[in-house]
Amino acid sequence: MEVLIFVCWGVIAVSFVAVTLAGHMRPLSLVTLAGAMACLAGILFVLFSSWKKWAHDTSYSLSGKGLGLIFALVGVSLLFVVLTVVLQ
Repeated sequence: MEVLIFVCWGVIAVSFVAVTLAGHMRPLSLVTLAGAMACLAGILFVLFSSWKKWAHDTSYSLSGKGLGLIFALVGVSLLFVVLTVVLQ
């Protein structure tokens, strides 16, 4: 699972570099896009770190701090996406 999270983070980083090199976005919208991608990386980290618990205990559910963190990261990520579009 550790390899999978680094692969996903690598895909996110490569896609950001590709968007940056394309040169179609303003610097401020690139910053907000980077924020959205960082939130996505955080969501993937929370999910992949809980994966071992799910594999060992089928009754385990993501709740409490983990679920709250995912909802917060999703909300912030959506805000960053909207700002990216507005600042374009």
